[in-house]
Amino acid sequence: MLGDMVLKWKRRRTAPANISYAVLPDYHRDLLSPKARRRWIIAFFAANFVFGFLFALMPDSAKPMMASPILFLAALIVWMLPETGNPPARMMTRMFFAYFIALILWPYYLAIQIPGAPLIEIRRAFLFLSVFFFLVSLSVSHRFIQEMKAIISPYPLFMKFFYGFILAQLLSMIGTREPTGSALSMIKNQMAWTCVFFISAYILSKPGQILRFSNLIRIVATILAILALFEYRNQGILWAKHIPSFLTVSDPAMIRLLSPVFREGDYRVTGTFSVSLCFAEFMSLTLPFFLQYLVVGRNRLYKLIVVVCDVLVINAIILTQARVGIVGIMVTHGIYGFIWSIRFWRTRKDSLFGPMIALSYPAALTVFAMAMLFIGRLREMWMGGQSTYGSTEGRLAQAAKFPSVFIHRPLFGYGPAQGGRALDFRNQAGEMSIDSSLLSIPLNYGAFGFICYVGIFAYMLVQGMRLAFDAREEEASYAMPFAVTIAAWLTSRIVLAQEDNASFMFMVLGALTALAYQRKVRNEQMAHMLGRTVPAPI
Repeated sequence: MLGDMVLKWKRRRTAPANISYAVLPDYHRDLLSPKARRRWIIAFFAANFVFGFLFALMPDSAKPMMASPILFLAALIVWMLPETGNPPARMMTRMFFAYFIALILWPYYLAIQIPGAPLIEIRRAFLFLSVFFFLVSLSVSHRFIQEMKAIISPYPLFMKFFYGFILAQLLSMIGTREPTGSALSMIKNQMAWTCVFFISAYILSKPGQILRFSNLIRIVATILAILALFEYRNQGILWAKHIPSFLTVSDPAMIRLLSPVFREGDYRVTGTFSVSLCFAEFMSLTLPFFLQYLVVGRNRLYKLIVVVCDVLVINAIILTQARVGIVGIMVTHGIYGFIWSIRFWRTRKDSLFGPMIALSYPAALTVFAMAMLFIGRLREMWMGGQSTYGSTEGRLAQAAKFPSVFIHRPLFGYGPAQGGRALDFRNQAGEMSIDSSLLSIPLNYGAFGFICYVGIFAYMLVQGMRLAFDAREEEASYAMPFAVTIAAWLTSRIVLAQEDNASFMFMVLGALTALAYQRKVRNEQMAHMLGRTVPAPI
């Protein structure tokens, strides 16, 4: 009997793993044998042990990368959601506008800090929720996908530049010296830039949302301008000494952001941004929206209020003592006036006011150039003086060092957020610095990424002006301030590399895409009524 038992046991051990068993109808056979299941369970627990061990050893800055399996599983769950035809677009809209408000009005260095965990930024929480609802909408609604494709269809060349820039970011990570930092920056860019563009394009394509977004831009700019007055009077950031314990950040770099900054004894307003330059840049980017209401607005009382708010915003820019803001004031008002005069000339051909303003621009530029030469105060505000000599020399030194660094990785660069480290330029305080996007973008993403990046904004600047020239409705006319904002952004990128306002600019790209889609829909409806075909977009 014992021999028979041993024989049966040997036969069981040598039996093939894919032996067929009787299965009742409407049931299925397990793909894995019991032994294979045990092996997978052991491997799962071993992987969890290694994962936890590495999590305990890694620094806090690298721990977000350890959440990638959780994000992958979450994305897999979202992808497997059933088709319902009812996307959560309303929640996505609310989270998007909440993200915009938090992006501008909430200082990013005031974050919820839990011991042993990464910082929880308020703006990123709203961004994550808006992206989550966007992905859910793509998963549960085929109609949402088709509508999204239709919204981005008016400008095929722009989308080629856009996808090319995403590809450039991916290719730049090959061989990067800091894979963790590059990967984190890549993820942030895809959420704050790529996803924000698609979300804003969808939301702002709905009737009335462009006007709502423009009003919100004016409101947050006015709030910041009022806070700038109190901050200048306080000679320091208002909340620096009143931060609750759960929002206190122990990072020395972030603590330095709360310290007051002076230039020749005069305080420089910072607002909710990291440095005065970024604050001045954003305020200058909002100026076209105040000018727009002065042109198309109907309520005289509101126009008076807008004039007061515009003056407050300009005053806040002056309090920053940032040349990028002063240049932004001149660029936004100058370009807006030029576009408006051309549009006025085209729409009211019986009036001489439009051509008079448009044709006077060459003379005005000549007068301005002469004033720059002979008026010291104006020249100092535009070009800088003794107080800004150090920053000017630093930018020139960075430009001189750029070719020798760029030539080592000219095609795809050193990786996201790695351009400054590759340039390795130190300012007088010994801090690593890179002060121009003309240097940071090529070093980060290479020549290919730089061409795509400039192509994105330059192409949409031209198309935004074309939309503004052809606009007939009030909402469509807001292509003008969005286009002027892009012109001001490209100008500020010459002397500024910080990306505090980059997410906002991708919202601007989404807004112009939405306006192009609205025009396409109107043209198709008109062509359908007249029985004609609409030409294909270029």
